[in-house]
Amino acid sequence: MKAERVVVTKHLELVGDTNSTDAGAIDVDTPITYITQTGAAETRTLGVGHYEGQEKTLINTVYAADTVVTAALYGSNTTITFNAAGDAWTGIWHAGEWWTKSIANGTVIG
Repeated sequence: MKAERVVVTKHLELVGDTNSTDAGAIDVDTPITYITQTGAAETRTLGVGHYEGQEKTLINTVYAADTVVTAALYGSNTTITFNAAGDAWTGIWHAGEWWTKSIANGTVIG
């Protein structure tokens, strides 16, 4: 079986969105979400992926207190905690769960 592929000759621009709503749902349709948090500790939720191999990156850009993201079906873990500006997490949707691909700075998986 021949796999389909996309060839990019110049550059590929990924669209991101900003999430600044406490207790809000993170958009799984955009590949990158920038989390801004300016008050007391906050929470977010990350829903299920749409397809096998889907990637999602979360970047904490503004920090005042911890932001805890509860991820749907997240392997044996359930939360991603951002405790500084510049914290980041990238996950991949596989077999009905978000799996951590990479973390940056002090991001805590629990």
